[in-house]
Amino acid sequence: MYAPNLCEPNGALHVQRPMIPAGNNGTMSRFVWCSAFISIFLFLPAKSETDSMNAYLWQNRPLVILVPDAQDDLLVSQREALAGRAADLKDRDMVIIEVIGNKLTVDGATAPKLTAEHLRRRLNAQAHLTETILIGKDGGVKLRRPAPISAGTLFQTIDAMPMRRQEMGRGE
Repeated sequence: MYAPNLCEPNGALHVQRPMIPAGNNGTMSRFVWCSAFISIFLFLPAKSETDSMNAYLWQNRPLVILVPDAQDDLLVSQREALAGRAADLKDRDMVIIEVIGNKLTVDGATAPKLTAEHLRRRLNAQAHLTETILIGKDGGVKLRRPAPISAGTLFQTIDAMPMRRQEMGRGE
């Protein structure tokens, strides 16, 4: 803050600026920049975590099914809801990610760069809870339910998205 000094002999207003120590030839400045640079890398996620879901970013709309075990009613019901809808899923660039306990599959195959623990952490999901989560191509959660989501609701939600409307307009 600037403090006026009205005691000038000629009556002119003089503003005193606060003194900022320059340091030892910019040492303070270099210290601040180095600290900021190091801090950025300390808080970035590990490469393996960023690679995992980024593979689907702008390419696919993952439907994540989180259940504690393979006999869970949500898993069985969600599979039934999507049975016979492979063409509709493909048309909407969807992939099905099933997290059963600590096992994770993408469209029925293992995904080496993606772990159940990482995905739960990313989606802020508890290991013992069951959830169905639709993720958009932009990586945002579009629909989240503690129950199965009907194919009609999934497709209606996706078809209402601006990106999907553009895709339909281009005939993709």
